[in-house]
Amino acid sequence: QQEQADAAANSKADTAAAGGEGPSKAAAAAAAEASGAAAADGEAGNAGDEMLAAFKAAAERLAAQRAEASLPVEERMVRMLQRWCKMWEEDLEARSEEVKQSGMGHTTTMVFKQSMTYLEPLYERLRRRQLVEELKVGLWVMIQLMAERNYLAANDVYLKLAIGNAPWPIGVTHVGLHERSAREKISHVMNSSSQAHIMNDEATRKFFQAIKRLMTALQRLCPTDPSRCMDFDVAGDVGRGIAGSGSNRNALLQAQAKGELPLALPAAPHLVAPDGSVKIPPKWANVLRRHAQGMGINNYGQAHDSDSDDEQAQQQQQRAQAGTPPPPRKTPPRSPL
Repeated sequence: QQEQADAAANSKADTAAAGGEGPSKAAAAAAAEASGAAAADGEAGNAGDEMLAAFKAAAERLAAQRAEASLPVEERMVRMLQRWCKMWEEDLEARSEEVKQSGMGHTTTMVFKQSMTYLEPLYERLRRRQLVEELKVGLWVMIQLMAERNYLAANDVYLKLAIGNAPWPIGVTHVGLHERSAREKISHVMNSSSQAHIMNDEATRKFFQAIKRLMTALQRLCPTDPSRCMDFDVAGDVGRGIAGSGSNRNALLQAQAKGELPLALPAAPHLVAPDGSVKIPPKWANVLRRHAQGMGINNYGQAHDSDSDDEQAQQQQQRAQAGTPPPPRKTPPRSPL
């Protein structure tokens, strides 16, 4: 293209000289046209380079996503948590020194360092495949919801994992000389009849608390609709982070100005079926079993079921050997209606 532009300029210069124009005017016109063609070629080259760089970056991101999707679930959870922790750290490091030394800035820095310390046992358990199945499946559901920026549903999963289904003893739990039948359910260890909540394990309690703090920070770093947030903060403090000046609302407005929102999020769940009837929400055990099958854990929950079946068979065998009749079957009372 440069050679063609030079040849065209030379031919125009010759034509102008033959027509009686001065050599200076002809040379100036030819030089101006050549410089314009060179500038146009340079702009086209820059646009092509930018497009090529964008394609390369998109290809690298796609390759990284495919490589991460092929990893085991435990490795994917570790990578996603570490990536979010890196975002949180960079957001805190972007603050000025004056803000870091303020009360809120110092407190936020200490909370971040403590949370990173709390997450180390979780990384170790995930790498060694030593995490309990219920906690692993529930944690994977939480991370998926956090990646979808559905923090309200992720907080719901966090509460179900934190509270659990074990009885919470209130007041005196051991009264009298005789052992009660329901006393074995109040346990501080995970057993086959009822799994204790995570508050009984100190290390588990700490890394779940750190994940909850990370979720709170992600609501500002990766903002979403207020209806999908927990404790949507309007008046923030820059000591919490540079993104949105520490406010969830400001972070949401900045994301909207950049064109990151609205997001393609699924509709919020509700308890009304498509036919208008009331839909019964699924049990937490069924939710975990469905997600466990998606993770490739096909025998999830069968160990506890087999333990309970073995206990029942052993009790029936003991009754048969002792010659005692089986206990009467409890029938619900008939309704007067």
